[in-house]
Amino acid sequence: WVGVCRAYLVEARWHCARQTPRLEEYLSNIRAAITGPILLPGYFFR
Repeated sequence: WVGVCRAYLVEARWHCARQTPRLEEYLSNIRAAITGPILLPGYFFR
């Protein structure tokens, strides 16, 4: 969950700074933000 929180924090910084990230930055960050909530519950509820 730490990675998910860090990814959300990066997105919040971009938003507050009214900054548009490069595509590579965005894709590397969004990967952590999306995969955490999708994959982690599956490990807990086996």
